[in-house]
Parts: sequence; structure tokens; C-alpha cells
Amino acid sequence: MTGAGSQLSTSGIILVNSSSPTDSLSTCNALGEDLWSPELGMASIQPSLDYLIYQGQAESSTRFRIASRGGRDRVIDASGQVSSLGDEPALQAICTQTAPYTNSTHTDRDEKWRVAVRSNNETIIGLGRLDTCLNE
Repeated sequence: MTGAGSQLSTSGIILVNSSSPTDSLSTCNALGEDLWSPELGMASIQPSLDYLIYQGQAESSTRFRIASRGGRDRVIDASGQVSSLGDEPALQAICTQTAPYTNSTHTDRDEKWRVAVRSNNETIIGLGRLDTCLNE
């Protein structure tokens, strides 16, 4: 089982569309997360980046916005190389994913892990890793 205290519980990522560093940070914050940064000391995101390549959603050169450092906007490519942001305003951004993983025997239903989306007159509430949903 992977719980809130497990290193693996912070190894996922959330990709969001953004038009600027400020927009990226605001979107991550709205989910209760931050822009990902290698300085956070979290588990490696390389398996998640590799999976994006495997799924055909990214190439090794695909760049994603991450947290700034020292006043410089940064990106990480799907190969894991961090560099300065060039003239690429519309990049997907990588947010941290700190909610604990869920399984059939453990689901942390605390309000802080919930994300609600209204669609077709229903509210879908994501729990845990945002992939366990229920209708309300």
C-alpha cells in the first residue's frame, strides 16, 4: 500500500494547460498543489515523464513549465533535463501531486484532497489521486 507517508505518494504529476508562469502557479494552487521543482526533494518524476512518452502524449524533447528558481522561469523536457524557459508561452505545466494514493482498503476522504468538477448537471468529486470519483 502506498500511503501519505510513502515516498511513492508524491511521485505522480498533474499536467495543466497554462499561458504564463503566473497562470501555471494559479492553476496548480487552485488544485491545492504547487508547480513542481527538482528542489522539492520529492520522488523522481522521470517514470511519469517516461509514461507520457510511452502513451504518445509527449516526445523526449517536449518541454513542460516548472517552478521558477532565482527569478528565472524554467522548463523540464520529457527526458528530465531542466533548462531556462525560452519564448514558449503556451506550455503545459507540471504541478506536484501530493494527495495520498488510494486503493481498495485505504482512501483518505479528507476535504483537502477533494477536487470537484461540475459537468452535465452532476458534480464529480475526485478523491485521493484524482482518479477515484463519486457522484453527489
